[in-house]
Amino acid sequence: MTSNTESGSVLRFSMRTYELNTKSWVQLLNTTSKLSSNTEMGSVLSNAAETIPYDDEAVIDAFFDAANKFTSNTEHSRVLRSVISNPGFNKYVAYKVLESARKISSSTEKASVLIAISNTEMIKDPEIRKVYMNTAQTLSSDFEYRRVIDSLVE
Repeated sequence: MTSNTESGSVLRFSMRTYELNTKSWVQLLNTTSKLSSNTEMGSVLSNAAETIPYDDEAVIDAFFDAANKFTSNTEHSRVLRSVISNPGFNKYVAYKVLESARKISSSTEKASVLIAISNTEMIKDPEIRKVYMNTAQTLSSDFEYRRVIDSLVE
């Protein structure tokens, strides 16, 4: 299948229709990472973020391997924010989000992810807070850096 739109459609259909086990999720996410369209990859990953098993590290790793292939800062940050807002969001996933956010070159988009994390309970974890601060230091905009740090005290 050469069309990103058709491939994305099949991947979304598979998530809606089938009960996927770990191996199936990993294969689906590996296929997603090969899409050349950021929009289609974002659509598939946003759908996946609603249903992936957040307690399965193999699936989470495959999800972030795919997310780290984005060339669009906007799609990348949008997908990361959708993960943060999921009830299954946990410490391992928070670490993976912060690790992935480091790859976003836009200070505005990276800051939006960091601020979303600062509004979760995970920010109270000392290890997550340390990774958060290290990621914040990769912001190239002083304005965005101040917004990210200020979000910790609000």
